[in-house]
Amino acid sequence: MIGVNLDFEVFVLMGMTCDKSVKREALERIGVSWDAAEVTKESIGDLLQVNSRQFESLVRLLDATSVVAGSDVLSYRPALWPEFDIAVTADHGYWDSVRFVRKSGLQVPKVSKPEELGAWSVTVRELGEMFGPLEDGDHWPPYEEFLFETMAGERYGAGFSWGLIQDVERLESVQGSAKL
Repeated sequence: MIGVNLDFEVFVLMGMTCDKSVKREALERIGVSWDAAEVTKESIGDLLQVNSRQFESLVRLLDATSVVAGSDVLSYRPALWPEFDIAVTADHGYWDSVRFVRKSGLQVPKVSKPEELGAWSVTVRELGEMFGPLEDGDHWPPYEEFLFETMAGERYGAGFSWGLIQDVERLESVQGSAKL
């Protein structure tokens, strides 16, 4: 175990689909090796298995000074992502939704092109407000993919983990459709 709160953050980080270099940089900032992070991901994954006590297990894992908890809603303030909270809702003890939400009062990055968005810069909702509407792509929680078109007619795909952008890329047009 790395540390009560950081264990959950490392679990979230190691499950993200962003480039490994982005993960390694985050781990360096908190002084955690890749190997230790992999072990933590597995041990926390075992603790937070999908079952009717999943939400309760998360509430117990996190330090109460960092958590605002209700009966089925939890808001966690992660150190690795200081601009965001992680909002968790439950349904009958199971996680219903785990999403990054920008902290109130903080500004969304101003960009003119989707390529300017870096990993962890915007949420799904924010991308939709910037370049929407978004079309559903593949979804396998906590991973999601959305497709969108700019005003110039360029098609893009954006990958998300836990509702936080991981990457965005311009799609090639193939016989009237877009291809990643």
